[in-house]
Amino acid sequence: MLSDVLHGVESGIVFCGAKAREESQRRRGAVEAVVVDPERYVHHRATIAEPFCLPKGGGTGQLSLLGEADDQLDGLLQGQRGGGSGIALTPTGYVGADDCGALRAVMERASELNGAEDIVVLPIDKGWLRERHLDFLTTQLSALPVTKALVLCDTRNPLERRGAATALRELVRVPRTGLLRTDLAGLDALAHGAVFSAIGVQTSMRHGRPPSDGGPPPTGRRATVLHPQLMRYFRCSTLHEVYGAQGTPYCSCTYCDGRALGRFEDTVEGVGQADLHNIAVWAPWAAQLQAEPDKNVRRSMWRSLCEQAVASHEEINRQLRRSVFKPDPALREWAGIR
Repeated sequence: MLSDVLHGVESGIVFCGAKAREESQRRRGAVEAVVVDPERYVHHRATIAEPFCLPKGGGTGQLSLLGEADDQLDGLLQGQRGGGSGIALTPTGYVGADDCGALRAVMERASELNGAEDIVVLPIDKGWLRERHLDFLTTQLSALPVTKALVLCDTRNPLERRGAATALRELVRVPRTGLLRTDLAGLDALAHGAVFSAIGVQTSMRHGRPPSDGGPPPTGRRATVLHPQLMRYFRCSTLHEVYGAQGTPYCSCTYCDGRALGRFEDTVEGVGQADLHNIAVWAPWAAQLQAEPDKNVRRSMWRSLCEQAVASHEEINRQLRRSVFKPDPALREWAGIR
């Protein structure tokens, strides 16, 4: 079913979590690339001494020698490459806002990686998108000759602040930079030069979280759907409240095929079906961007799509006879509206 909704998209899957390796082996061959994110940033912070989170050595709880750390990192990355994809993601810790020392340490260690096979994961606090940090971060990214994968971290949507989406564009324009664990910002990144984007299937996979702020996200999942006209994720329960007696709109994506957008239930099966709907909505957008070789045309296509979504907020509000939908700051910036 996943291959059906991803039809026409140059795609892969990034697995994370306790069963990531098992799932990656099961899915191998179903899509073009399958990789595993160690996601050490979920529980660990990067430091100057330990930018990458590695197993402790010698039974002492400490890494005894730098050489030992190098060997452990090489072994971990080699294990990922040996899984079949030939690609490895670094076990980078979360880099807090203003922690320039930890960021430099990550970059120094990452400069020694295999540029053809290794991707350095950069889980950064949303504070790095502020103007006072952006130049420093851009300079650091530009100086690193290997492929970079940004993960934006916050307890909420890291692009809620005005200007954050525009700042992210500047970062993904750095050569060999991609975006992991994101939402539709991944499509904006593709339109503006990112080498790849990984859009999270689950809500908790659409951004990172600082390891000390509130702990891991709740384990229970609710059906969350991507509204095709508004280009925004909503809980099904929210859509039912908003649309009321007239019912939620029908969806024409390849998975829904004209069925109601709010039909998904908060069950394991219902959540899984909602996930497939979401992919079926954004996959054609991704395919269009990937198929367009001219970067200016590609950006114009994406901007027009976002402009339509902004206009749809007003149109649907008129239909409902009340102002309930408001475009997110990121969507407005993608549409070129300040």
